[in-house]
Amino acid sequence: MGGCRVLLLLACEALCPPLGAAAGVHSLRYDLTVKFQRGFLHPRFLAEGHLDHEPFLHYDSEKGRAEPRGLWAHMALGSDTWDAETKDLAERGKKLSADLSEFNDKQRREGGAGLHSLQETWGCETREENPPRGFWDFYYKGELFLSYHPEKRSWKVPPSSAQTLAEKVKEQWEEDHTQSRATWAQVRGELCKTLQRHLHSWMDFVNRTVSPAVNVTCSEALNGTVTLTCAASGFYPGNISLAWQEDGEHVSPDAPLSGDVLPYRNGTYQTRVTTSIPQGEEGKFSCHVGHGGSHRTHPAPCGPPGLKMQESRGHCPCLA
Repeated sequence: MGGCRVLLLLACEALCPPLGAAAGVHSLRYDLTVKFQRGFLHPRFLAEGHLDHEPFLHYDSEKGRAEPRGLWAHMALGSDTWDAETKDLAERGKKLSADLSEFNDKQRREGGAGLHSLQETWGCETREENPPRGFWDFYYKGELFLSYHPEKRSWKVPPSSAQTLAEKVKEQWEEDHTQSRATWAQVRGELCKTLQRHLHSWMDFVNRTVSPAVNVTCSEALNGTVTLTCAASGFYPGNISLAWQEDGEHVSPDAPLSGDVLPYRNGTYQTRVTTSIPQGEEGKFSCHVGHGGSHRTHPAPCGPPGLKMQESRGHCPCLA
């Protein structure tokens, strides 16, 4: 083992945070979908939320609960946020389903085919020094069907295969003053306030560091050789150094996958490094972990039968 001693530095760009966008450019976006199949509204309604193009929310009507996506959403947004998101999205799902039923009725009265699905996108965006701007769009078969313009307090009908229907819906919605006022308040006020709240929450969270949980394992001896594996998981950000050391000096990894830093579903990261050594030399080896300015060393757990793993956990409340 003395011939190859190199520093294994696992460098991974940290999870691209919502505030990774250019200064002053931010967006909040919700994408909602309801489907129409075989003459009946499909009972499933789906929604996804993105902050600066990074997912932070998922809603499935079969579960009936808005759920976090990404480390920030898991750790920084409290139960009040998820209760409010769940209530709002459940109500919006019912409204979107009713809109789809209404659109289909209009189509059938004109002798046309009904819509099979309806997508709705709403949110708010800020750009440089301009004031926040809300948006609200409807899509049919991937085509922009209706688009709300808050500057004119009116709906715009772009060219589409359902343009005639869109014109009728536009006329009806603009005549309904109650709906017009509600749309205006949502686009110009509520959505942009939500964007600002989430950005403040991210600012409070962004400087946090989540330490890795480190598991060190030692395999059974095979042909006089023992395999050592050091695995780190649940850490954030993704920059980490992980290496096996022999008498305090770094050794090269043996496993082809050693060194890959992989994302986990909650926004944290995981990685490992593996090396093979002659049986009987276990006492010379330890795993060195550097993350977030701290450094720890974990000795190889080889020894008497039954001693297979040493586990050292950092602070990682995000893991479920």
